[in-house]
Amino acid sequence: MPAPSLRAAFGHLGPVPAKMEHAAIDAALTAPTSPFALEERVLPHNGVLTRTWKNLPRSTRDFFLMTAQAFGPRELVVYEGTSMTYTEAFERACLVAHWLRMEFAVRKGDKVGIVMRNLPEYLIAYQAIHLLGGVAVCLNAFSDGDTLAFCVNDVSCRALICDPERFARLQAVYPDLNKGKAGSVAGIAVTARVGAGFAEKSERSWEGGRAGPKVFGWEELDAKHKPTLPKGPPQAEVDPDDDCIILFTSGTTSRPKGVVSTQRSNLSCLMLTTYGIARAFLRRGVPPPPPADPKEHDLQATTLVCIPLFHTTGIHSGMTGNMATGSRIVLMHKWNVDDAVRLIQKYSCRGILGIGFMVREVVNHPAEMPSLESVAHGGASAAKELPGEADRKTKGMLAGVGYGLTEVNGVACANYGDDYHREPTSIGLPPAAVELRIVDPITLVTLKEGEQGELWIKGPGNAKGYYNRPEATREAFMPDGWFRTGDLCVREPKNGLYYIVGRAKEMIIRGGENIATVQVEDAVYNHKAIADCAAVPLPERTLGERVAVVCVVRPGEEMPSEEDVLAAASKSLAPFQRPEYLWIRTEPLERNANGKVDRKVVAKATAERAAKQGWVPKEKTKAKL
Repeated sequence: MPAPSLRAAFGHLGPVPAKMEHAAIDAALTAPTSPFALEERVLPHNGVLTRTWKNLPRSTRDFFLMTAQAFGPRELVVYEGTSMTYTEAFERACLVAHWLRMEFAVRKGDKVGIVMRNLPEYLIAYQAIHLLGGVAVCLNAFSDGDTLAFCVNDVSCRALICDPERFARLQAVYPDLNKGKAGSVAGIAVTARVGAGFAEKSERSWEGGRAGPKVFGWEELDAKHKPTLPKGPPQAEVDPDDDCIILFTSGTTSRPKGVVSTQRSNLSCLMLTTYGIARAFLRRGVPPPPPADPKEHDLQATTLVCIPLFHTTGIHSGMTGNMATGSRIVLMHKWNVDDAVRLIQKYSCRGILGIGFMVREVVNHPAEMPSLESVAHGGASAAKELPGEADRKTKGMLAGVGYGLTEVNGVACANYGDDYHREPTSIGLPPAAVELRIVDPITLVTLKEGEQGELWIKGPGNAKGYYNRPEATREAFMPDGWFRTGDLCVREPKNGLYYIVGRAKEMIIRGGENIATVQVEDAVYNHKAIADCAAVPLPERTLGERVAVVCVVRPGEEMPSEEDVLAAASKSLAPFQRPEYLWIRTEPLERNANGKVDRKVVAKATAERAAKQGWVPKEKTKAKL
């Protein structure tokens, strides 16, 4: 039996008039019998009455028990030609949980770090930690050894599970590891998986005690403890308000901060990530897809997940959200658009979850991908042309964007379907359980619609705070339950939608005028040849900063002239906002491990290039303001 097609609902020539208004949609979706039903609870960690989702599993442990039972025979994950079912992953997770307890004495509440690429072992390790009632610490796999060691010690990890590449970095920062000294860490388990295969036995320097008494091979621990593995999962009583997960902020301006979330906060992603899609269906007057039927194996969907699992979008929307529907997850070793297209074709992927530039590369690829029905991105902005490009690739493709942060555990605002086509620069609207407020960042007064200010979020996904950072927690997490995002936002009175206009710390200040980088970038995308861009400040004596933009040309397009790009951008920018220095290139923009543009690196490279060229403003002493 073929899988139901989104095109039945979204096969259109363009956005159609909305059949339901947003208030009516929220009322329908949150009805008492709906999966999205709401209730109010006082959260123990802050004492604040908060709107929460009524139908969440009690804990992440319970969630994995439920998915294993419901979807057991289905394939859970595919990686480099190998696959694993829900049952196989669960059974392997039970074994890992067993040796975590027996070898490293991991108990409920203990923190266990995972530091590896997107491998099948990531899903197994994550399940295992939660089966014990432990706290999963998702470490940035692309961090240098010093940063990894800082994060591990900062949150006092009891054990680490890593791949060989990350183990090599840890060895460098733990010089006495061979003597059994590794801070708070009682043990390190290293998987032998390397890229598409496994390291040869002779190359596994971490096995057999050769790397010290605290270091073991994942595979040798499996062999050692399998004979004593009890029947069934380990026992643990886990409550909704127990600690669940620690994710790290990107740390582009300082040391990374560990964001601590409860079971309820973590699992709120199950509703937060799907609410916007359900809204898109009702806006078109079509009922949302029914919950996954475990018996209908032929209806299983497949999603290519391109975002790192240590990222909130990866772990929440990519892994947890897909497991909730019994979907198959396809992982890739590292990003490459040709590899991504090959995987979509081979496994008939119906959806792709990536960062904006990844999704654009896929939908603009010349290859045919008839199975692809939906594309979604998060973690970074994308060009406003994306929904149109997706629809031209496959008529009726459902496209959308989710806005969220590590501190809110997933999507706090979403824009899908026809609304995304009409307003591609908007982040849409929040799910019904989430409240948004736009506040003057100086006076902390709530602003009116149409006024630009800092976006604050209150909802069931909000984290408890930053681990071991009381001052930073007080600055960002308000006593009444609101979280300060640091993003500048405006709510448009005409349609009620929200628009991010920049970061409070990412403004370009030109002669006293504040210029939002996002607004400049959106204008540059007016030129059809530009696939990616970043607006950055260019230091200059007269006005302090000038507007510079680094542009990446779409593959297959001719290199445009600076004049053409400026002309296209100027159509939607005031004179003082227009770029004064352009760097048009084919090389991709520098990005951090979370896929976001590393503006510090881009700005530094731009300034160095401009200085080398001897660039000066056209109006050096008398600029138009």
